[in-house]
Amino acid sequence: MSSRAGILGYGGRATVGPHPVVFDDTATFEAISGADNLLAAGASVTIVIRSEQLGANVPYPPATVEASRERLFAASFSSRPWSSGRSRRPR
Repeated sequence: MSSRAGILGYGGRATVGPHPVVFDDTATFEAISGADNLLAAGASVTIVIRSEQLGANVPYPPATVEASRERLFAASFSSRPWSSGRSRRPR
């Protein structure tokens, strides 16, 4: 996608490719939910995480995030902890 509106899905539903990347800069449920929905739609998801693990800022992760982690890692999912995104220009 070449426009911010297309990336954020304004003006209708965003078209999702087969290998979307989710940027998680809050380490809360938003990225987990987004990745979960993309996987349910048949995508192979990579999540880029600024912190050490998925859901690191969610209170008591063993009870609140662990089931989601297990579900994500059992699917076509990969994570890149301690990472950040860079600008990418469309081809």
